[in-house]
Amino acid sequence: MRIDGQCCTFRGRLAALDASSGELIWSSFTIDEPRQVRSRGGENDSPSRNLSRFLDSLADRLQIGLDVMQVWRNDRFGRGGDQVPFLAAGYPAVRLTEPNENYHRQHRDVRVEDGIAAKPQGILALLGIEGEITKESVNEAFRSITNFVSDIWCAPWYYESGTGSNVSNNIDLTVAPEDGNMVQVEECFEIASLPGNPLDEIRAAEEENGLNTG
Repeated sequence: MRIDGQCCTFRGRLAALDASSGELIWSSFTIDEPRQVRSRGGENDSPSRNLSRFLDSLADRLQIGLDVMQVWRNDRFGRGGDQVPFLAAGYPAVRLTEPNENYHRQHRDVRVEDGIAAKPQGILALLGIEGEITKESVNEAFRSITNFVSDIWCAPWYYESGTGSNVSNNIDLTVAPEDGNMVQVEECFEIASLPGNPLDEIRAAEEENGLNTG
């Protein structure tokens, strides 16, 4: 497992504001100015990097066959992750990833490389366009994707539900470590429909339009 935990490219701060006017009363940065921290080598003692060290030691103590490799960069080159907004807000944060690249299961640009199709549903959509390749024809080709089967999803994938909202991958499964491998421990199940999400409406549209089947 990779843990990305870069330090000190930005910093957060605590602030007190007047509740009625919003005027700043006081503020205090959580760390020194980034260039000062880096010049002293202090980035290696940052909360995020110490959090990654704790996770490394935790994996060793659990003895589940998980080896943690700490990576000091903020993320992959040219990419960003969910940890970045937390870091920007001044919270310690790390990103956990699988280090063994499996190009059959990656979100990448639409292309074929070394015989492996990246975004195969996109490739099939583009190959299915008849006539001129335009913005409109490409958009329509992607909207027309339905019931695309892959072993990484519990149910076939589609692009658009027709409701104005889309959560095509709304069925999940549970995996857990066992003898150094990740194994499925629970059958596929529907993600819960809650007041804050439109899953009931989406699933009704799926049934009406024959989506998520096959």
